[in-house]
Amino acid sequence: MHIVFFFLLIAHGAIHLLPFLKNIENAAQKELIEKTKKSKKYWGLAGIFLCVGALLFLVELKLWILFVLFGIALSQTLIIFHWKQAKFGTILNFIVALVLLVSIWDIFLLIQVRKTSEHFAKSASDRKIIVANSSIENLPYPVQKWLKNSGVVGKQDISVDCIKQKGRLRTEPNGKWYRFEALQWISPVQPEFIWFAKVSLFAGLFLRGIDKLENGQGSMEIRFLSVFPIKNVTGKEINQGASLRFLGEILWNPSASVEPFIEWENIDSITSKAKLRNSDMEVNGIFKFDSRGFPISFYAKRYFEKENKFVLRDWLVEIDSSSYKSFDGIKVPTKLKVMWALPEGSFEWLEIDEVELTTY
Repeated sequence: MHIVFFFLLIAHGAIHLLPFLKNIENAAQKELIEKTKKSKKYWGLAGIFLCVGALLFLVELKLWILFVLFGIALSQTLIIFHWKQAKFGTILNFIVALVLLVSIWDIFLLIQVRKTSEHFAKSASDRKIIVANSSIENLPYPVQKWLKNSGVVGKQDISVDCIKQKGRLRTEPNGKWYRFEALQWISPVQPEFIWFAKVSLFAGLFLRGIDKLENGQGSMEIRFLSVFPIKNVTGKEINQGASLRFLGEILWNPSASVEPFIEWENIDSITSKAKLRNSDMEVNGIFKFDSRGFPISFYAKRYFEKENKFVLRDWLVEIDSSSYKSFDGIKVPTKLKVMWALPEGSFEWLEIDEVELTTY
């Protein structure tokens, strides 16, 4: 669909450049050129805007929006003045305008998300974090081993800022898998995050998902093409799920393990229980570690929604132990699966197969 829209812009721009061509044999095109001689340069300018915008769109530079916006604005103005000969160009402008609307609104959503995450960065700049040996000596042995091997002990400014994820998900057992890309920002000093995902459906259509935990309150919003709201849920069950998600995802932010809002309990040499206190919410889950000390699974009881009702179900994150990579000196996993244990069987609903992260 990306390529289709590119060629649509190129074709639309080429039509505007017709007055500059000679030896046109088509009668309708000849009439159009004859009627538009006085505004020839403006037709050409609209064509240039559209063609340049198409090239910028192809290489995914956001500047394409301005060029195409000016192009269709000028194009439609010219069409109005030459309605009889050029009225069908309005259809092309309408299609382009719809894509522009979605793209502009999508950027607006991203700006809003970044504003929410700005105080995360401020918190990071206000406090320099060092995970010292003394701060982990009372933690369970497997947790100590993990933090040492992850590379965060004894280092400064090691909190994770943004996580880029790619993978696939589905909404029901045996349902269709959809590819997604996401950006996630995490607070370095309190259990807060915001997740901004794009789920590709088909033929250029997509969903935007915004999952957030802020001041102890969770929320989940889904929009079709970024513009049309489909779902926006809050409540104690969402608060619990978002808090558990933050707890489970410390595997991407190991330094959070020593924060005062997380308590650890030893189970055995490869298993530890983590408890998160967040506002008036308390959640817990169990981490299992491999022989190297890296997390390979996280298990908890989490609320599962079905037909607008919430029930507690087993929630399991399985981590590919061979996928650990180092980013800015921190070793984190880059592949995992997330599953629900339902009465009818295991429901694997999300897979992440690529992760990149940056630190504060």
